[in-house]
Amino acid sequence: MQRAYEAEKKGYDGFIIGCASDLGLKEARSMVNIPVVGSTEATALLACSLGNKFSVITTDPTACGRAENLIRSYGLADRLASVRCPDGLTSHKNFAMMAEGPEQQKKVVDLLTPPWQRQSWRRERRSSTSRACDIGHRW
Repeated sequence: MQRAYEAEKKGYDGFIIGCASDLGLKEARSMVNIPVVGSTEATALLACSLGNKFSVITTDPTACGRAENLIRSYGLADRLASVRCPDGLTSHKNFAMMAEGPEQQKKVVDLLTPPWQRQSWRRERRSSTSRACDIGHRW
């Protein structure tokens, strides 16, 4: 919230919260007169424009409940098909692998989008998927 306030004072046109949990989004919006964008809210709204339902893939099983509650707080519960986390992936493991370079980064992407998940998405007839702070459209 403080940084949104500082951004407005410095003449910024807007402020983006680059955290998947959109921490302080509502509070920051109430404090400043510039647009404040939460990455998860923006991603979910973009997913809604790409299809009727969307899913969220988290990088830690403990984040599933938080992600679902956040999407519900945006009034998008009826558009949310599922929230999932690949088996064996945790935030710690994800960040460690991402820091190890391109080869490990590809492994993280493969963990987030294995073939069985793509097949289940087709069965559930979803047309878009949100992965933390980015969007994946139908495979």
